[in-house]
Amino acid sequence: MLSQPSGRAAQQHVADGDAQWARGQRDSAQLHYQVAIARDSAVSTRALFRLAMLASDHNRLKTAAALLEVYMRLEPQDDEGRLALARTLAWDGRYQAAMALYDDVLSRDSTYRDAEKGRARVVAWRGDLAQSEQLWRRLVARYPNDAEAWIGLAQVQRWSGRARGADSALRRAIAIAPGSADAWSQWAWVRAELAGASEPTVVRGTDSDGNRATSYAVTVLARAAGPLRLRFTGSHRDAEYQSLRGASSGAQASLRWSPPGRSLSLSAQAGATRLTSRAGSERAQARILGLVAFSGSGAISSHVHLGATLSRTPFDETATLIAGGIAISGIDTDLSVALPHRVALDAGLGGARVHGGRLPNARRSAVGSMRWTVRRGLSLSAAARGLAYDTTGRADGYFAPHRFALLEGGARFVVGRDLGWGATLDGGLGRQSIRFSSSDPTSRHGAARGAVTLRYAPSPGYELEVAGGASTVASPFAQAAAVYSARWCSLRARLPIFRAAPPQVP
Repeated sequence: MLSQPSGRAAQQHVADGDAQWARGQRDSAQLHYQVAIARDSAVSTRALFRLAMLASDHNRLKTAAALLEVYMRLEPQDDEGRLALARTLAWDGRYQAAMALYDDVLSRDSTYRDAEKGRARVVAWRGDLAQSEQLWRRLVARYPNDAEAWIGLAQVQRWSGRARGADSALRRAIAIAPGSADAWSQWAWVRAELAGASEPTVVRGTDSDGNRATSYAVTVLARAAGPLRLRFTGSHRDAEYQSLRGASSGAQASLRWSPPGRSLSLSAQAGATRLTSRAGSERAQARILGLVAFSGSGAISSHVHLGATLSRTPFDETATLIAGGIAISGIDTDLSVALPHRVALDAGLGGARVHGGRLPNARRSAVGSMRWTVRRGLSLSAAARGLAYDTTGRADGYFAPHRFALLEGGARFVVGRDLGWGATLDGGLGRQSIRFSSSDPTSRHGAARGAVTLRYAPSPGYELEVAGGASTVASPFAQAAAVYSARWCSLRARLPIFRAAPPQVP
């Protein structure tokens, strides 16, 4: 279309495009602007700018950025154009370039409000929610009647898991601008998070060793009360292995505390699980195991987060493990570092003891990964994982090698938006090294995994998810790791059970 011949001058196409734009006929205006710019890119900077905005509206972000870069060469003093380019680059995931443009504008006018808002958004999008919240709080302190600033603060608080604070900020925004569609849209999500919800889940899994299990769970999230969030879960698992049958039924409650204005979260979890098992026609055996866990996470700087979990939980995924009455107690630590260019590093160390069964045991583990977000919805990763057990063997039905290591490269692709249909594709290829005992040679095998998740969310708070996957990576309960494979599928839903009252419109 850009090379289409025309007998009219480029200026006439600009005039015709402006007339169509004024009448709201954007597609027709776009055709005229394209012809004009193809003839002479300097004929109308307004046409360039409008073409860029249309491209951005249709999610053609690279085209929009290219047009805006031409616009900036023709209008180097126009800060509005510079901010439009910064927004487009941010939407395309090019956060560092967007930040440079916002900083350039603010270096000449530190109170340029739109630049401050744009910068606060990019800080959040690149993962630093605590710093972004500080920037939004400064804005609402200076401009208490700026509804957009209150909306920005609310969004960051919601992403930080503090729906109560987000609700308060959005009520301020709606009081200032009752007709703000963005404020009402954000409040619909906050309302869904404040409301209690139920999440029923069914998971079915099989593996090459002959293990089969079906798990059912219902989680109820109680309505948020300030910085506290309470969750109840009831679960049941039926498992089979050859003639062995096992069942695991449990209930647990967890409480999470996230104080406002701080990147800190503490949680406690407690419950009990009843294990029953039966081999052939034998009489069923039953026992009860407790569950307890404590965890905390927080930011030690704007780019570094640290977390730790101390727990004792039943190890009840298969019929053999249920029959052994096995539990694991341990401590796990994790460290996350956000680097420039949309790169994140994660590392973790763990130690655990295995209780029950015929062989007391201890395990040490380590994991490290690097993830690069190529663009929104697409990321690549490299990961390494290793573990070692003090006592080796398979007597109690779980994978306990002397040494295990896995190196893997992976990719994740996410399509769709918050509402409507969406899908996630996640997979990896790698190499695993296994040494079953100190006297055995190390065996090396390929490793692969893949999963597909389909999601449908008709409105905030309602969600249906179907997922399935397969893996050849040795799992914690593999019996024949050299040729091990596993498959699973799941169905999950989320349904609200309470609703928050809407804000009062002045």
